[in-house]
Amino acid sequence: MDSLFVNLLDYLPPINELIDTAIAHSPEVKYWHAQVKLREYEVSLAKKDWARDIYVTGQYQGGTLGANINPDGSAILLGYLVGAGLRVPLSTVIGRKDRIGAAEAWLESTIAKKEEAIRNIRELIFNEYQKLLMIQRKISILAETNESTSLIMEMAEERFRQGELTLDQLGTNTELKTKYSLIYEELRTEFFNTYSQLERLVGIPFSKFEKH
Repeated sequence: MDSLFVNLLDYLPPINELIDTAIAHSPEVKYWHAQVKLREYEVSLAKKDWARDIYVTGQYQGGTLGANINPDGSAILLGYLVGAGLRVPLSTVIGRKDRIGAAEAWLESTIAKKEEAIRNIRELIFNEYQKLLMIQRKISILAETNESTSLIMEMAEERFRQGELTLDQLGTNTELKTKYSLIYEELRTEFFNTYSQLERLVGIPFSKFEKH
């Protein structure tokens, strides 16, 4: 019972810490983080893949080149001819920009998915945090109402014993007290469920956080 009426702000970690921890432990955020790394790698490959279709060509030739002849009729070797070149398919030059653009578009889309997952976690943690505080406030108000209802019920029972109230009138007070008791139990259950849900979303028990 006491745990329902303590100052939650004194026991719960600050909401910013809860959000940061939830993001750090989120499987969805980890997944999209890995996908971003993969897309970055693909962009890097797309920027380098021009080299895979480049071919080095070369030729070597040695001989007289049809020039001088020795007196004995033998050819004079005048030198060597060496050539080299590069061959790049036209499709590589034309399609490279498109391939890089497609890879960068995938990267941007994946980054957006990761940021969306982070925003969703922030919103979810914030809503659950506020919900928990709101439920506790409702419980506090209802607890005061229950005290008043209990006092009224005691007075009604005494008046019934003295014959000042009919059974129907006593029953009305009993129904009212039962109604508030049921609402209280529903709120109590919702409080602990919300607390557990918030803890699950954060990813670690609140007891693991350092006390401030």
